[in-house]
Amino acid sequence: MHSFASVIDAFGVKVVAELLGVKESHVRVMKTRGSIPAEYWGLLIEAAPEHGISGVDYPLFRQLRSQKFAPAREVA
Repeated sequence: MHSFASVIDAFGVKVVAELLGVKESHVRVMKTRGSIPAEYWGLLIEAAPEHGISGVDYPLFRQLRSQKFAPAREVA
């Protein structure tokens, strides 16, 4: 997984909405923003094995968050 959007795609918007107890439109906003609030990480991590999704864990989420806030590199 290379982004928060890819995590959402792995589960599907409807499943993420059900797991988090939010509307599908809210999940689509998270996907568009490229961010999943930390308060939801545990729910997704716990549900991943049941949905046949591997590699979803706290280190992944921390890495994705740090990438989101890393300074952009200049391209020559």
